[in-house]
Amino acid sequence: ADTVDRLYIKIPNESDYEGRQISLIQLGTAYLEISAADGLTVGSLNNSLSSAGQFSKIDITYIGNQIYTVTGDLSATS
Repeated sequence: ADTVDRLYIKIPNESDYEGRQISLIQLGTAYLEISAADGLTVGSLNNSLSSAGQFSKIDITYIGNQIYTVTGDLSATS
């Protein structure tokens, strides 16, 4: 069977959702890796944009001006 070790989630360049939050939960063993479309800024503690492991939860929040924050159970290494 084919398996993957990472699922890539790209934040689209949308600007009319200030305050919107999206939650993601890693149910399997494939890590969630967050990236951003051109023109966006994505920030997180220690610049980590990857889930920490199975059952970890990540929240993506749009705060305005093309800036998103990623919080939650993030990997200590990017």
